[in-house]
Amino acid sequence: MELIYFWYKNDNKTIKNSGFCFSQKYIFKNHFSKSNNFVLEIIENNDYIDNFYTSEFSNISNLAAIIGSNGVGKTNLLHLLIDLLTDNLPFKDSFIAIFQNECKIEICYNVKSFKLEIIDNGFKDYKIIPFKEYSIFGDKRREFKLKHTKVIYYNPAFDLRDYPFQISPSNRKHIDISTNTLIETDSANYKNLDKLLFHKFSNIRRSLILSYSTITELENINFPQITQIVFYMNYFTPEKDASTLSDENLLIFDFIQTKIKKENSQDLSVQFSECLVHNFFHFLDEANDFDLEIDINELETNSLYSTLSIFFKKQKFVKDIDLLYDNVLKGIELTKGKFIDSDRQNNSFTFETDNLIALEILTTYESFIKSASRIITTTDFIHFNWRNISTGEKCIIDLFSRLNYAHKIIKESTENISFVYLFIDEGDIGLHPQWQKSYINKLLKFIDLLFIGYSVQIIITSHSPLIISDIPKSNLIFLKRIGEFCELVDIDKEETFASNIHSLFTDSFFIENGLIGDFAKNKINQVIKYIKNDSRDVDNINEIRKIIKIIGEPVLKNKISQMFEYTFNLPIDIDYEIISLEERLSQLKIINKK
Repeated sequence: MELIYFWYKNDNKTIKNSGFCFSQKYIFKNHFSKSNNFVLEIIENNDYIDNFYTSEFSNISNLAAIIGSNGVGKTNLLHLLIDLLTDNLPFKDSFIAIFQNECKIEICYNVKSFKLEIIDNGFKDYKIIPFKEYSIFGDKRREFKLKHTKVIYYNPAFDLRDYPFQISPSNRKHIDISTNTLIETDSANYKNLDKLLFHKFSNIRRSLILSYSTITELENINFPQITQIVFYMNYFTPEKDASTLSDENLLIFDFIQTKIKKENSQDLSVQFSECLVHNFFHFLDEANDFDLEIDINELETNSLYSTLSIFFKKQKFVKDIDLLYDNVLKGIELTKGKFIDSDRQNNSFTFETDNLIALEILTTYESFIKSASRIITTTDFIHFNWRNISTGEKCIIDLFSRLNYAHKIIKESTENISFVYLFIDEGDIGLHPQWQKSYINKLLKFIDLLFIGYSVQIIITSHSPLIISDIPKSNLIFLKRIGEFCELVDIDKEETFASNIHSLFTDSFFIENGLIGDFAKNKINQVIKYIKNDSRDVDNINEIRKIIKIIGEPVLKNKISQMFEYTFNLPIDIDYEIISLEERLSQLKIINKK
């Protein structure tokens, strides 16, 4: 069911007695009557455009945007909506929520302090559903519950907003793919893990999974198909590191190291073999030694790789190190000469492989690190990178890969989901203006292709006029902070859709007190004050003249130049004036000779 209206009495943060409309199909007005009834008026919008954001096969029910500057309560409103849709609002809170269920409107409310009065203007196809409370084993539950729906929330910011979490992310009823939450959930069930490290691994894995999806081919998303893998050598030197290893284990290390030294040191497979051996013995040493459970005679083989395969398969100290070794060697073998770099100073080696092989290596590397982290604090020694990819491209890939991850969760759910509420909280952060310009178009096309078989309602937040030019004014909620609370405001423009971006910028809703930066404004005010001050320091005239020369706004520059030249009887551009006078002098000399 599509959410089309929400009114909330007071959240004790930024919202008080405010109603928000998320559909252009209806206009909702509210006020309190003299008898303290809550009067809600429903007006059908004659200018409503059916399926504005949908095509013939599209599944997007609607798109709305909450717009406002930082601190007005955009994120807070989204969290209220999530609590509403997951039945998590406090029972004492008064609110009204209106849903569109096919052609019918369902008005759900939880209001005790006043009566609800509807002015329907002839529109009769609605149903009122009060939120009645009843008790089960001392717990309160509501009568109304949305069925077959799921909420997805995305916010790219890492700001520790809700940390530490009062509700464990794993116990939430919605799918939270925001950065703050994923940092916690990506490393769940592993106490000693570096959370940021495993969040990085998970982000890479999500991106790699999406990179070979058919959706990226259909949408022409510029996904790199090659991954750079960098491994770092952390040399194990028992004599310097005050090793705690047993003599038997040190003997095995020396045996393997001697075998490595007989190989071609320029061979990438040899370099990785040495890297893995040294990192493994570092881990073993930090864990205060373990029985390697292998006899040195078992390692007597004709090849280094056979020796190490036997050695790693025997290890119960950590899991999947043998698979990691095999997968990296396979990746190196398939590079076919795509060895990129060896940085001896940083003890690093780099090669390239396709994304599918990179995903296999990443998966076994994660498993290996997780296994080791149960015993020790591990050190990351393999990195995964994409070359020639911009920050904006990373932002889009990150958003789409997390949505793909959320879609997988829904698809594998047993809840029989058919309707998805997608909340994207300032997903355009970090995007170049050119990318902001195409953001809505890319987002709609991707969701269309990804969520086939589901209806999706999208509500985004932003403070970018570039985003707003893709959305009709009737689909926008403009918030402005007035005192302690936010209020809905109406911007001066008649319409926003396909509106000139410059004219949106000039609206006072976005930019107050002009369109130049505050630093530049202060500098210009200092220049004007200097010109008007009779007791000025004449030594600063040249500096003032240079500042006027670099002003970019032509009308402002011309006016201040006139003030300067009138006051000091000096030109702004002295070099130009000298050239002009010299040319004039030359002309006069020529005339004089005649």
